[in-house]
Amino acid sequence: MRILYLILLCILSLLTSAQSASAQGAIDSRGKDFWLTFMPNFHTNTGRDTLYIYIAASKATTGVISYTSRGGAATQTPFSITDSTQIYTFKVPWNNYELIGFMQSNTINQNNQVQVNARQTFHVTSDEEVSVYALSQAVTTSDAFLVLPTDALGSEYFVMSYNSDGTTTNGQTTSGGSTPSQFSIIATEDNTDIHINPTAPTYRSGMNPIDITLMKGEVYLVQAAIAANYLGAI
Repeated sequence: MRILYLILLCILSLLTSAQSASAQGAIDSRGKDFWLTFMPNFHTNTGRDTLYIYIAASKATTGVISYTSRGGAATQTPFSITDSTQIYTFKVPWNNYELIGFMQSNTINQNNQVQVNARQTFHVTSDEEVSVYALSQAVTTSDAFLVLPTDALGSEYFVMSYNSDGTTTNGQTTSGGSTPSQFSIIATEDNTDIHINPTAPTYRSGMNPIDITLMKGEVYLVQAAIAANYLGAI
């Protein structure tokens, strides 16, 4: 089954002040501070589908995974890696920590989190440098990505994606497997001002520019509108 929405290679995060690559030195995927979120996936087996975070280290280290549920409950899980040949695995149920899109497994969800400030983010910190990977496991739409550390982030991004797949009737989105293109933004600092210039209609704002402010740890989900002239092949 074709995956019909955008999964970013890294979670889009913004800093209030950008640093040049020369000032930061060499940029790589290892670090001590990471932010990530899980965008809406297509779920058909709610009992099995799970969100995973994998942490790899070249030397022994300890750290903490801090995360917030859909209901706002904050949790901290300490981790320890004593053997660098072993990967630490962390998992939580998808339905309490994944962002809610306007299309949820064939159903239009009016109680969605599209273009609202949400708190379903994960913050990984460690004493030594580590690499962080994440996986949203579903029966036919599992998606994995590499998470870049905070010190490797910038302040300007382009989102490249396929047209949304889906069905429309009389110009209105209908259910039946519709999966819009999407991206999410996490603020790593308080009072992060964000400007978005859409090149395709978004679910709530159409082609209008979007200006928002996020506090540290907040995430903002944008999904494309499923419109007849912006559909991909099924």
